[in-house]
Amino acid sequence: MNLLPKNDERLTIIGRTGSGKSHYALYHLALRNLKNFKWLIINTKGSSMLYDIPKVRPITFNDNFLNTKNGLYIIEPLPNEYDEERLNQLFFKIWSIGNCGLFIDEAMDIGHLENYKLILRQGREKQIPVIQCIQRPSDRTLNRHVISESEYYQVFYLNDKRDRKVVENFTTIKDEDFNELEISRESYYFIVKTNELFKLEPAPDIDTIYSIFERKLKEKPNIL
Repeated sequence: MNLLPKNDERLTIIGRTGSGKSHYALYHLALRNLKNFKWLIINTKGSSMLYDIPKVRPITFNDNFLNTKNGLYIIEPLPNEYDEERLNQLFFKIWSIGNCGLFIDEAMDIGHLENYKLILRQGREKQIPVIQCIQRPSDRTLNRHVISESEYYQVFYLNDKRDRKVVENFTTIKDEDFNELEISRESYYFIVKTNELFKLEPAPDIDTIYSIFERKLKEKPNIL
């Protein structure tokens, strides 16, 4: 895959349940800078697949992971107001310090948080890349900034006309283009800066993706 997002850019992956968007999001994360950078995985869905990532470190809201070594971290906030507020505070700390990527398995769960929207608006200059998945881009509870601030979009098959219409607002993908994705695991990849649209083959199987994580995390950090 060419033209991957840089370490200060945002990627939004859109697709219905079962489309393969979370699987492909993991592939994107495996290809990023993992030895010279911190990445925090927000696991609101409690996905066991994310805990199986090699060398990922589970943390709680009491852990000050931003002042520790680079690598992969994962946190699983509970669906209650108390954890929502603590997650919002954590996002503010990440925005203040910078140099930490975010992997969001379902942005609809956190897209209403003010400090997450702050990261999406201003995070690029603070070196806060984002990989986020969205199931229903037309959902009224989803703030527009959650989608509109990305430099890259990957879109899987969508059967709802309202979701397709939202995608048309941010990419060159048209309603009729989705017909080509209906019976495949392929997806479209749109680069905002160059206005280019590609079709992507399915991601490798999960074991191959985990092996990429293993290899990338064994690489020697770059000395600047």
